[in-house]
Amino acid sequence: MNSFSLSLNEKIGTDTELLLSNLDKQLDKISVGKIDINVFNNTDIFIDNKISKLRDIAFLSNNNNASLLIKPYISDNVTIIKETIQKKFPALSMSNEKNVCKIYFPQISKEHRQKTIKTVKKVGENFKVQVRNLRRNYHTLLKKYIKNESVSSNFKLNTSSFIDKHITSTTLKIDNILKNKENSIINI
Repeated sequence: MNSFSLSLNEKIGTDTELLLSNLDKQLDKISVGKIDINVFNNTDIFIDNKISKLRDIAFLSNNNNASLLIKPYISDNVTIIKETIQKKFPALSMSNEKNVCKIYFPQISKEHRQKTIKTVKKVGENFKVQVRNLRRNYHTLLKKYIKNESVSSNFKLNTSSFIDKHITSTTLKIDNILKNKENSIINI
């Protein structure tokens, strides 16, 4: 393997992993109607002149995806926590009950699930376009390299095949990620 092949191999791996990571981040932003306790755990709360994560100042528990209980370790913080969460998530219904915040989550309708699945598919298709663009860009790089260097036809064939296999593998990973996301929406 020459330096071009090694460099290409590394770059394809880096680019496709970054692309898959970005896909995961985009899909995480799509609400599926289930309580994701991590969203609340990582909420920044301004208390005692500093910013703390909610998980550091309160106990959170999920109640059958219907509600979330937040019990501050220091009971005086319940009001600050409630106000912060209401600002960050204004559509949520909340109540205070004896030093505990309770957040209620409505059931997701079939129509909303179908719209969410369409959104997931649209995001997925955008990432597949990016993968196809990667394939085109790498084949262009290969052609430029071949034009400037004397290489065997085997090298050209093997490198082209490597690019196609890696890109196909990435496309299959995207399909699998999308299928898992769609199943999580359907099975709410």
